[in-house]
Amino acid sequence: LGYTYNGLRSRFVSDQVGEGDSFQLVSARVFNRFRLKWPDDFFQTGTDLSYRLYNINGQGFSNAFGLPVGVSQELNVRQSLTRNSLNNPIFPSAGSSFLFSAEAALPLPGFIQYLKWRLSNDWYLPIFGRLSFGAKADYGYIGSLTGDEVEFQRYLLGGSPLDAQGNFIGFGKDVLFMRGYPLGVLSPRQDGEAVGGRIFNQYSAEIQLLAVQSPQLQFAPYLFADAGNAWDSFDTYSPSRLFRSAGFGAKIFLPILGLGDLNYGYQIDPFVPRNSTDTGLPQWRFQFSLGGQ
Repeated sequence: LGYTYNGLRSRFVSDQVGEGDSFQLVSARVFNRFRLKWPDDFFQTGTDLSYRLYNINGQGFSNAFGLPVGVSQELNVRQSLTRNSLNNPIFPSAGSSFLFSAEAALPLPGFIQYLKWRLSNDWYLPIFGRLSFGAKADYGYIGSLTGDEVEFQRYLLGGSPLDAQGNFIGFGKDVLFMRGYPLGVLSPRQDGEAVGGRIFNQYSAEIQLLAVQSPQLQFAPYLFADAGNAWDSFDTYSPSRLFRSAGFGAKIFLPILGLGDLNYGYQIDPFVPRNSTDTGLPQWRFQFSLGGQ
């Protein structure tokens, strides 16, 4: 059983938020996990039941987070099936991981409703010595249980975990990181703002060399190629229309700090700028994060 409470005041967000504005999030979760014996011992299933309450006071927080003013509630049930046969949790070079999940916010009176599907696959293949190849495919869909509009659940694509720190656009949204692009820019627009999509496709490939492996330091330089996009509906869905990036980087693990990722990626495809500091044109972009991709 988990419980969290978050209260944010105007000084954390932007000048658009009034002095008396506030935002509270209360959430609780119970879950169960157990390992399966069939088809093999790598499978695991899990069930989650969670409750969230959002309380928005002031239009500024509503605009900043994309949430309605007032109290919003959701009661969520999630069922997942996973398989993990990776030979190393931090720097895998062989094996695979698989995730399939179905999530429903129940359409109770006064509650937000939606249906969310997620399918993700990772594969790793040793090439020679400590050199390996990895590939990932990730898909998601958000729909409605009742046919009514889904209020604010969205996918935001782009950026790195460090870009998201101190940035509160992720409330009610899944933030999907992608190298070579700024945070959240690869998503449908509304009044010029990136509001997120209800469908996403994301792909990644890496060639990695585990150059140093010791209890004090693990260091793995890599080459990468990423592609992805998010769409608002199946009417606009075009799986061949992907934003692409490629480049190089290195992952470093120190026991005292955890996993760090430094990468320098080239944004191949232009995007609609989110503000005056972005050109949206192809360029190289450096990104750094703690905690990995």
